Amino acid sequence: MLGFNIGSLNTSISYCKLPSEQNRLHFELLLSDTSKRTCPSIISFTDSNRLIGDQASLTLRKNINSSFIYLSRLIGLDISSEFAKEENIYHYIGPKLNSTSSENNNNENNNSINNNTYTFEYLGKTYNLSSSQIIAGFLDILKNTYITNRNISYDSCVFSAPDYFTCSQKLAYLNIIKSIIGNEKKVYLINDSTAITLYYGYKKYKEYFLSYNTELNGITVNPTIVKNIIFIDAGNSKTTFVLSRLTCNLFKVLDSVTIPFLGGRNFDEKLYQFCCKKFNEKNGKDISNNNKVKIRLMNAITKARKMLTVNKDAIIMIDSLYDGIDFNYTLTREEFEKEIIKDEIEIFKKTFESFYNKNVQLFENLDVNTIEMAGELMRTPCLEKIIKDVTGLNLSKSIITDECIAIGSALYGSIMKGCFPIKGFKGIYHINNYSINYKINDEQQKLLISKQFQIPYFHVIKLDEKYFDNNDNKKINISFYHLKNEIEFFVSENNTLLYEFEFDKEIILKQTEGNKNLSITFMVDNNGFVHINKMSYNINNNEKEIGFNIEGIVKVSKRNMYLNSNDLNKTIDDIKKNESEFIKTDDEFNKYSNEHNQLESKLYEIKNKINEKNKNDFELNGKKIKDILDECENNLIDSQKKIIDLKDIKTNLENIINVITPEDVKKEKENLMNKINNLKNNLDVNKLTVKQYNDCNNMLNNFNTKIELCDDLNEIKSINNEIDLECKKYNL
Repeated sequence: MLGFNIGSLNTSISYCKLPSEQNRLHFELLLSDTSKRTCPSIISFTDSNRLIGDQASLTLRKNINSSFIYLSRLIGLDISSEFAKEENIYHYIGPKLNSTSSENNNNENNNSINNNTYTFEYLGKTYNLSSSQIIAGFLDILKNTYITNRNISYDSCVFSAPDYFTCSQKLAYLNIIKSIIGNEKKVYLINDSTAITLYYGYKKYKEYFLSYNTELNGITVNPTIVKNIIFIDAGNSKTTFVLSRLTCNLFKVLDSVTIPFLGGRNFDEKLYQFCCKKFNEKNGKDISNNNKVKIRLMNAITKARKMLTVNKDAIIMIDSLYDGIDFNYTLTREEFEKEIIKDEIEIFKKTFESFYNKNVQLFENLDVNTIEMAGELMRTPCLEKIIKDVTGLNLSKSIITDECIAIGSALYGSIMKGCFPIKGFKGIYHINNYSINYKINDEQQKLLISKQFQIPYFHVIKLDEKYFDNNDNKKINISFYHLKNEIEFFVSENNTLLYEFEFDKEIILKQTEGNKNLSITFMVDNNGFVHINKMSYNINNNEKEIGFNIEGIVKVSKRNMYLNSNDLNKTIDDIKKNESEFIKTDDEFNKYSNEHNQLESKLYEIKNKINEKNKNDFELNGKKIKDILDECENNLIDSQKKIIDLKDIKTNLENIINVITPEDVKKEKENLMNKINNLKNNLDVNKLTVKQYNDCNNMLNNFNTKIELCDDLNEIKSINNEIDLECKKYNL
């Protein structure tokens, strides 16, 4: 089982397995290629290949127009929503979103969301990709790097989703996941709050519920203990407050509230605007819209913000920030909290007070045992003070959000598989993120399930004669909706419809033997999705079920505003096909890249040499050397975008060296190269350490490269003296 946490800033993956020698589950985090416990949630489409994680982070400044950050925030993004408009402020890296009309699109399953794409160049081809396609590209590499290349076997995987996600966003996420993982594996979604609760309850189970019984001379479980925990996940892009209740056999998420735009990056954005204003006041230059400047300044701002958690002031200092002008500003904690982020602090305070007071009133005698704070803002002094003033409790900081959500997701997979490691455990209760209404035909909407209600949830809708006797329509339609006032921030006005169930009256009456009283049980599952659980009718006080899988009895359509898994598969296949024409394997690319870099260095050294010694007019095969070098340079630039045969470039450079080198120098070069080859052949592994042997080899190879470009006797003599000095160090 695998647990995935695709966070706005970092991605974590946990792996759950049952060791053969021990009868217990084992959970571990999969490390990145750089041996880190998390991988930055970044994808970059570079000149040579797709990069994610740390490699992509290193190329951000170079590939600013083809890199994508905050990937989890793009899932199910409805560009016409207020959420998308505010989110766009923070996406200063990557191409801007193209908003196009869906009127020209003939595919009825697509709408304006699929037609809003990002345009960029990748490997000689122009791509117009939606946010779902970009995230699928990220997951594709993530799967290959962490799972396929490491031969990790699994039968199910669980992905966490932010608590604020609507059903439509979760459906978009599932489409992305299934396009990469495939339909043969079981895929589950879990709320972040549920994953945190599950991990924490599992981690603290022994401490909270187990004790040694001297009379029984063994460990016993105390069924009377109840622990109420408040989790505060103040991360990079959002802050979530969660109230959970833990008992020995049941974990419950009682409440969850998310502020979708309050996190470390929001503080940084406010501080960035402040610094831009200061820079403009002093130098008369507006840098607020320069993205390359923003990358450098944001890095310094983030460091300064973190310094303010322990110090009363911090220095933001960047050399040559813009037009050769340095930036230097000393920021105090008081100025930061009371002037720059005062609005964000007020939002945090009001939301937490409302969350806490509401639950104190709702759950009589609520005794909060622990407040766990985690995330990027967990050490912010003003936030800690607010929490302590409201609750009177000190904070605990014993969990790392990214990791505990990933492991909690894998734990949920073990529950679904029936192998959860706590004996007698009954399960974990989720809460529904948003209310769902339903309506029959053109009637008024009625409530199916309210927000924050425990799921899974079952609701019976009864259909009587009036629905079957209506001859105007051969179908009975039952539609399900989100409440507009709850989700209008996340989706546009027209996107509140979730599902339509169209029942065929004629087929139903055949199955019920003409009985016109039908009961349909709908289930809201753990993800908030609506399904038919049972269809039945009553005859002689006996309930009889009919199969809702009978062909034609019901047609289900989803308000699928996003590309399905098949469409996403086609996109990834197209990208891979294009990549295969440029890059065959990682080993080949590394070998090619090294050869390319060596030739590039050689070319510029030759150019410098012929400029210094006025040899531009020398000719090779009737062409001026300068023109041949320019042609080689252009070919090397093109070869960054597409793998080509470098043999001709290599041959031309060798011939140019031969032309500009006098005959007497050629002879001395040959003698010196023979000397180096003899030294390499006579290296004795038994007389040198492994490090000394490798150092000698590298040294002699470097001298070989130097000699190759020599065209002067004095240079040859100088290199010969250097070789003798180095050889004495190793007694060669």
